[in-house]
Formats: sequence, structure tokens, C-alpha cells
Amino acid sequence: MDEDETERDKKELALSKIILLVLAAIGIGVVIWLAWIRPSRASSSINSYDACAKAGNEIQESYPPVCVTKDGRRFVQPVR
Repeated sequence: MDEDETERDKKELALSKIILLVLAAIGIGVVIWLAWIRPSRASSSINSYDACAKAGNEIQESYPPVCVTKDGRRFVQPVR
């Protein structure tokens, strides 16, 4: 190997490392979005007992029943 090949190999290795770091950062960003941001948007659209129950949240056994979202908001079922 001559000096030019060694330099080229070092540059290719450095470029490979940069590409891997960028891909890792993108992957971490996607995981954060899927784990925290996306669920909070879905739960913020819940604004009634029926929407809370349809989203599969906990229904407390009380009269009238109370639906509790994962972020702690409570919705009471209207008495009919």
C-alpha cells in the first residue's frame, strides 16, 4: 500500500463513521417520537367519556363510571 491508498482508506472510514452516527441520531429521533410525542398527541384529542373509553383507557368501577387517561385526565360518563 502506498500513502495515497492509506489516506483514501482513512477518509472512507471517517465518512462511514459519520454516516453511521447520522443514521443512529435519526433512529433515536424516531424512537423518541414514537414513544413520547405521538402518544401525547393521541391522548390530547380525547375530550369526552366516550372518546376516552374508545381509546382503551381505564374505566373505574363507580357510579357513574369514570374513564381515566394515561396522563391522568378524568371523564365521567353522563347519566342517561
